Amino acid sequence: MSSERFAEWLKEELKKRGWLAAQLARESGVTRGALSHIFSQERAPGLDMLKGISRAFGLPLIDVMKAAGVFDPAENPADVSLEEWVSVFRDADEETRKKLLSDARKQTNDPN
Repeated sequence: MSSERFAEWLKEELKKRGWLAAQLARESGVTRGALSHIFSQERAPGLDMLKGISRAFGLPLIDVMKAAGVFDPAENPADVSLEEWVSVFRDADEETRKKLLSDARKQTNDPN
């Protein structure tokens, strides 16, 4: 996704929530100035900014990375499976997470 498309995506996400950029700045920990550079397409977002936006919007980081054009599953189809695992793990309760980790470790002979 181009800088222009990411800026438009970000504006749409703000609109959906009825937020202004100032609220995104507060919720994400990203400065208003840094967001301004994104909206004006003067700079591409870094990973810390994407993490902050993800946290603020309550969206999976992978979705924000896709919107920013820094993750393209077509480039590495194996990442799609990883994305699915992360999604399942994130949505699981604590007991299920422990079981998933235990099972994965058994399958990979990981002693941890």
